[in-house]
Amino acid sequence: MHSSTSVGPRNAKSGAFTLIELLVVIAIIAILAAILFPVFAQARAKARQTACLSNTKQIGTGLMMYAQDYDETMVQAWFGNPGTSKNSTDPTIARYKWMDAVQPYIKNFDLFKCPDAPAGIFGGMTGKFIPYNQLGVAGNGTNANGEDDRFYGSYAANSAYWASGDTAVRGVANASAPLASVANPAGTIWAADGNGSYQIAIENVAQDPKVVAKAGGYDYVSWQGKFEANRQEGALVGRHQGSINSIYCDGHAKNLRLTDLVNDRPKLANGQPDMNQPIRAFTPGDD
Repeated sequence: MHSSTSVGPRNAKSGAFTLIELLVVIAIIAILAAILFPVFAQARAKARQTACLSNTKQIGTGLMMYAQDYDETMVQAWFGNPGTSKNSTDPTIARYKWMDAVQPYIKNFDLFKCPDAPAGIFGGMTGKFIPYNQLGVAGNGTNANGEDDRFYGSYAANSAYWASGDTAVRGVANASAPLASVANPAGTIWAADGNGSYQIAIENVAQDPKVVAKAGGYDYVSWQGKFEANRQEGALVGRHQGSINSIYCDGHAKNLRLTDLVNDRPKLANGQPDMNQPIRAFTPGDD
């Protein structure tokens, strides 16, 4: 007697993904990448901002040490005539800047370059610092006017309102000013994230920055001069997500948003900043 065995349908499942499942996985990965990559980029930018703030803190300490060694006299922005030309009237200080004067106190050239500053917002500047006695030698170059103005680091000294005759308004680095002349040391900028020039140069209050602009992927503020070179020299660059790292006249450093800097002026009756008044953080007087 024969027995028959019936064979039913095969129920074993295949281990392969279907096309729909693969597409779902790919879509999830793409969504996660879109969420996480900007976070990683912001984390890297924050790390560079922190490294720059460390630079400015150390430079601030050097500035204060210099002042103590010179009878509480603040360092000038430049010492030559005007400090950039190879043909300065005094060759011993030709191209000599505030960074050169402070460098012996911090023992480091690299501190003068912000990690976020490979170049200036209008081009030409490098963000790199080269000491005055090495400028113009082979490999370091000069511009078309025979001046070495591309290797002054990333930070600019406060030479704002340089054409003003009012010493209570002119920036602290226009000339050798005593620390005691600064009415609000903790609120007055000594140096900050610049554009590869050695100074924050604003001719007068009429040329004051009124808005935060954009160039080269950066936010910046600059004086309202007629020529691009003027704007380049006077610019403060918000390399750190729209903010700058600033050194104040008591030696401390902090991060400051450019919008807050521009609006930091005496107020009108309606509570709005008076754009015809100087920016408080640039003036040594008590506004």
